[in-house]
Amino acid sequence: ADTNINYHFFNFSNIFSRIYFEQTKFVKILNASNFHIVHSLSNILPIQYQGRQFLTLHDIIFRKFPGRYSFIKKNYYSLFIRKSAQIAEKILVPTLSTANDLKQFYSIDENKIFIIPYSANSFLKNSVKGEESIKIKLNLPDNYFLFVGTLEPGKNINFLIDLMDSFCLTEKKFKLIVVAGKGWKYKLPQKKYLLHLSGLNESELSVVYKNSSIFLYPPFYEGVGMPVLEAEKFGIPVICSDYPAATEITSPENIQKLNIADWLKKINQLIKCEKK
Repeated sequence: ADTNINYHFFNFSNIFSRIYFEQTKFVKILNASNFHIVHSLSNILPIQYQGRQFLTLHDIIFRKFPGRYSFIKKNYYSLFIRKSAQIAEKILVPTLSTANDLKQFYSIDENKIFIIPYSANSFLKNSVKGEESIKIKLNLPDNYFLFVGTLEPGKNINFLIDLMDSFCLTEKKFKLIVVAGKGWKYKLPQKKYLLHLSGLNESELSVVYKNSSIFLYPPFYEGVGMPVLEAEKFGIPVICSDYPAATEITSPENIQKLNIADWLKKINQLIKCEKK
């Protein structure tokens, strides 16, 4: 282990405890140390800290689609992300789409914005020990489509429900697996073809990705769309919506407008290729 690295873990019970730590307690910790640079990887800086700071900003979806967020979270982001972007010496973003949003909403000098593309989670593996036992534990069906994300309106999971309602009229053997933790403003409906999984570790998620037939990703807007990168790591066919950043992370042939008929046509094409 590198003796120059110190790890500290903090558990926040709610957003208010995070704000208190981030903007008060953490500032005192930083001031008591002698760091050359403080780099935040989570969109927000300790704005009272006077030293050099770099910021990784994943997206500013809350400005484009405020209805996707709770009142508290929306106002928290609105205040602290704006100030963080202003005081940051350098801002690292994953896509040109996020960089453009940053310049549009905050008039940030483009010379301090740097695009550094993300890669898939390196802890997800194509070969997993005990794969068969994991499949049994999770009750994975033989044939299923997969979505990975968060239960919130912007992920557009209702589109997948409508899609599966139409698809299952002819192909009843396929299920839809939604891997998603607790979100906000959205609740999954009860459907026979639907299996909801949450709290998976990397090995379990790897098995779920690996054994899926097609990865379906229909959000209205994303700063990146990390699950698309993860699905492609496993060589799974991908169909995703035409949000701007999609063109930066996946092939144009994988991108479809949010139209049920077009998605059904693409799914059937992929299934036929799989059967050959």
